[in-house]
Parts: sequence; C-alpha cells; structure tokens
Amino acid sequence: MRVVWKCAPYEMTVGTFVGFYLMRSWFFFRRGMRMVKRFYRGLVTWWVLVPFLPIAWLAYKWVSSVFPGPEANVPIEMLGIVLGSCILLSMKDFADSERRRHQMLEKQLRICNNYRWKLDNGLEKVQEILNLLTPTQEASSTHAGDLDSLSDEFLARLNSYANALEKLQDELGRSELADFSSSRFGRNVDQISGDILLARDCISGHDYNRLSFALNSMSYENKAIIDNLRTPWNYDNDKAHEKLIDNLLAREAVKA
Repeated sequence: MRVVWKCAPYEMTVGTFVGFYLMRSWFFFRRGMRMVKRFYRGLVTWWVLVPFLPIAWLAYKWVSSVFPGPEANVPIEMLGIVLGSCILLSMKDFADSERRRHQMLEKQLRICNNYRWKLDNGLEKVQEILNLLTPTQEASSTHAGDLDSLSDEFLARLNSYANALEKLQDELGRSELADFSSSRFGRNVDQISGDILLARDCISGHDYNRLSFALNSMSYENKAIIDNLRTPWNYDNDKAHEKLIDNLLAREAVKA
C-alpha cells in the first residue's frame, strides 16, 4: 500500500516527506553553525583581558596577605566572579552584535530588492530598443527611417541605467553590509562601465553585433552584482543544497 503525504503544493510518500524534512532542516543547522562561528570570532576580541591577569593575581596575593583567612575559598570565589562577569559581558556583546547584524541584513535586503528592480528593469528597457535597432528582415522596413530617434532613445535608457548604478554605488559607500565583497562589486562595476562605453561607441558606429555582445556582458555582470548583494542568503553551499531538494521533489513528488 502506497501512503501519500500531502505537503502543499506537493504529494509524496511518507519516506520522501521524511527525507525532504531532514534535508530542509540542514538549513537551520547551517544557520546555527554560522552563528556559533560568529560567536567564537567575537571572543577573539577578549584577548585584551590577558594583560590584566598578572595584575589580578598580584591583587589576590595582596588581599590574602592583608586579610588572612581560609585561602582555599578566595581563589574560587574570585574565579567565579571574574568568569561570571566575563560570560555576561560576552553574551551581551554577542547579543548586541547579532542585533546590529539583523538590522544590517534588513537594510541590505531593502537595497537589494530596490536596485534589483531598477537595474533589471533598466536593462530590459535598453534591450527593447536593441531589438528594434537590430536589422532583421521583419523590422527593417518599419524602422529604416527612425534609426536616429531609436539611437537617441537607446542612449537615454542606457544613461538611466548608468545613473541607477551610480546611485547604488553611493548608497553602498554609506552602508556596512554583511558578507559583502566590495572588491568583487568594484570589478563588476568596472566591467559594466566598460560595456556602457562600448555600447555608446557601437551606437555611433551602428555596430549592432558588438552592441548585442556588450548588453549580454552587462546582463551577466548585473546578475553578479545582485548575487553579491544577496550573499547572506545566497551561499554556494545553500544553493547546492537547494538544488538537491529540487531534484528530490522532481523525482519523488507530484504537484497536487
């Protein structure tokens, strides 16, 4: 008897559902491991306490000599006070760091969603004019006398895209983002800037083959910029694991 488990929008066997659930739980495990890693990285900053240990030891020896008493309990009590204070301070420091990181990620997500639409939409509008400029047999008769106006419109839309990219650079210059590679972003922007210059030269020379190549390169670099902005939600290991889950659903599950 084949038992079917419904997990919207899929139907799958119980065994497949268990496998799917375990594979999905991998993301929570990875997220927890990343948080633990950040915690231990934060503990490195506590090395500044090391120089104070000899001072604390000298203070203990002085107190024990001035106020004689059951010395066996004094170090234990002092150790408990010091460790308890350090643990509380480290926990507070980690909580503050995680709160700042969460606020940073929320801001990064807003920037990503905003400029993903602006950049993708801007490139799409540029591509629309390129399709009209390309001398196909069907279109040649319709825009033969309008190449100049189409070229002007192409340059206007290309400049609008370049302005959006420049505003993104300005905003990122004022922001601190999580796991964001500024060097990679700079390389992508440099490549797109070169493609924009090439596109302008191609328009003036009516070289539409090279113009198409330049726009293809811009689309690739544009996607790389968006992926870089989405880095905290776009790790390579996470993407590979998502593909494994998609393959499992494609093999074992049926859409309801």
